[in-house]
Amino acid sequence: MAAKSMNVSLTPELRAAVDRRVRSGSYANASDVHRAGLRALERGGTGRRLA
Repeated sequence: MAAKSMNVSLTPELRAAVDRRVRSGSYANASDVHRAGLRALERGGTGRRLA
C-alpha cells in the first residue's frame, strides 16, 4: 500500500520537539516522529508526553 501525503499544522513548540528528535538522530525525519507518536496513541500511550 502506497503512503499518502498529509499536511499537519503544529504549534511552534511541537515543531521544535519534532526537530529536536530528528536532530538527535532518534528519527530519520519528521514523518518518522509523527508515525511514532501516532503508534503510541494507538497503543494507549495517551498519558505520555509527546512534546
